[in-house]
Amino acid sequence: MKRNLVILGVLLIAGLLLVGPASAAKVIDKHTQTVYSSTFGYGTLSFTTYKINSKYIKVMLNIRYKNGKSGKMTLDFKKISSKKIKVIGTYRTAWGNGKYTYIEKTRWSVSKYYTNDARYELRDLSS
Repeated sequence: MKRNLVILGVLLIAGLLLVGPASAAKVIDKHTQTVYSSTFGYGTLSFTTYKINSKYIKVMLNIRYKNGKSGKMTLDFKKISSKKIKVIGTYRTAWGNGKYTYIEKTRWSVSKYYTNDARYELRDLSS
């Protein structure tokens, strides 16, 4: 009986550890659009934006062309000081992989920066 309680307790703790971080993220934006590339033709670009906390937003982008080519990209927006937001982009596609980083100088919070600037840039993406 005591052994069963220990096993049950370990499983409960493991389950809470797995569920905890995922439930902390809140979806704040979703968008899907048709894109065109002269190289790959027509495709679909979709992204979902998650607010992790007041100083961190993560955007997950997926693109899939009708010819079968696809790619994924993540954008991380982190408030690193009162006047700076660090943007880290990582992409993995059939036509190349890479990572870039830049610092945006602004007094806005990460949420305000995403809502007023980055969201519109993401919605205007075309290949």
